[in-house]
Amino acid sequence: MAHDVFLSYSSKDKPAADATCAKLESRSIRCWMAPRDIEPGSDWSSSIIDGINGSRAMVLVFSANANASQQIKREVERAVHKGIPIIPLRIENVVPEKSLEYFISTPHWLDAYTEPLDRHLDYLADVLRHILDGKAVPEPPPPPLPPWWRGPLGIAAAAGALVVLLAIAWFAWLRPPPGFVGSWTASALDARQFTVDNGMAAAEVPAQLLAAALRAHDAQGKLIIDATGQYTLAIDGRDEGTIRVSPPSFKSQGNALTFTSDVTHAQLQVGLLLTNNGTGYNPDYDAAPDGRTAWNMLLMPAGQQSGAPAGDFMGTPNAPGTSGLNTLRLIATTWKPQHFTTPVPGLGDSDSDNHVTADLAITPSGRYTFSYQLREKGVWHAADGTWSRQIPSAGGGYSPPSTDGGPYTFSGRDTVTLLDSFGSSVWQRS
Repeated sequence: MAHDVFLSYSSKDKPAADATCAKLESRSIRCWMAPRDIEPGSDWSSSIIDGINGSRAMVLVFSANANASQQIKREVERAVHKGIPIIPLRIENVVPEKSLEYFISTPHWLDAYTEPLDRHLDYLADVLRHILDGKAVPEPPPPPLPPWWRGPLGIAAAAGALVVLLAIAWFAWLRPPPGFVGSWTASALDARQFTVDNGMAAAEVPAQLLAAALRAHDAQGKLIIDATGQYTLAIDGRDEGTIRVSPPSFKSQGNALTFTSDVTHAQLQVGLLLTNNGTGYNPDYDAAPDGRTAWNMLLMPAGQQSGAPAGDFMGTPNAPGTSGLNTLRLIATTWKPQHFTTPVPGLGDSDSDNHVTADLAITPSGRYTFSYQLREKGVWHAADGTWSRQIPSAGGGYSPPSTDGGPYTFSGRDTVTLLDSFGSSVWQRS
């Protein structure tokens, strides 16, 4: 059968040779290749010589296997002797050994060891077509663009993915746990958490009044903690509402007060006792308060006339002494908790960094206003889910860590809930 091209290859590279033959013949370039084109019973060597002599070009499928084949060296030598152009198709990146290099060092090499092979075979067919037609060999096609994931876009995507993974690792495993350093604003307050060390006796201010003051829309809590553990705390709150007396005329015993908060709308019912130096006031025998003498106003749990009070206030009311004195007129003044002046015994009112004040103002018309202010400065402790604090002591230095600390819980990094036996408060990092 007439043919155009002789295919020289190692039998170990037959898959590549078959692919080359198929591509060329699909482009109408007839190929001769052993053993396909050796007639049965024919002499192998003679058939090879005839195949080469009848060819107009030779394609050498070059590899390490071809490099070591003596048969291929003889085929190449014969083609050179006959003046047949040889086109080496290198399917492996190897260098021809010397005896083979002598014959094929000058022709143009076609490197086909990069994927895809079909692209190189197309160019081989173009080259052969031009050689067979006596035309100049075409320039090789430009290398194909790499897949997007191997180009700049892929590099950028990989870098972005790496950043995301590092960020996930940082947040999941490496990021330090949230801490207290910073400025915090209270979103929910209970100042009873801070009563043990700030001088507020449990019975001096009714808890309902204090709780209402801290739930007011203008109540404020500010906590600032620096990197050394030094903290400053400021809490302000005010409750106001109505106060009703039953009976309206003062009695030495048996008057009841009902506080109704405008903030919480809750009611506090207590009994009323006025004392002067431990002696109860009796309007039938005692002169009415004249605004110059200090009196105690004890708020007793409802239904009780003795025992521990629910509130203990001191003030200087001023009311004319008449029979059947109106109770609201009698207690209309500004009252302060009995010992509610400073959180640190011995420091006095001069310590502006550590003090707590409260006022209960009552008007003759039946209105009350309760105001609360706390200022505290000291050392903050927080570790292993527990917080406590130290404040200045009277003799200098700091007190032992407070016993009214307790657990803390972070929600994210910027919200923390402080708990203790008295209550809880929620703080947001500003």
